[in-house]
Amino acid sequence: MIEAEHLPSELAAGGGESAYLKLPYGLPLREIEKEYILSTLTRLQNNKAKTSQALGISEKTLYNKLYRYSGRTPRREDEADEEHEIIDPDVTPVKITCIG
Repeated sequence: MIEAEHLPSELAAGGGESAYLKLPYGLPLREIEKEYILSTLTRLQNNKAKTSQALGISEKTLYNKLYRYSGRTPRREDEADEEHEIIDPDVTPVKITCIG
């Protein structure tokens, strides 16, 4: 007979009512997505690789969403600290202006 201890931890802990996510009607789609992602993360024991795979999104996307949920915005590569920017002496800077 197959017992709970024979199952992977994410299956052994889940099942039954815990496999469902109950949300009130009228909740904004952004909040539904947030609750779904956070409950999936919890169900998979905070394993971000498994969570991103289960949700069908990249780990980077998952990390960006988690940053957003924490009240911070993900740091984009083009927003690097300008004061710590390393300038290559072999590269001539180019100024680009837009006409229009």
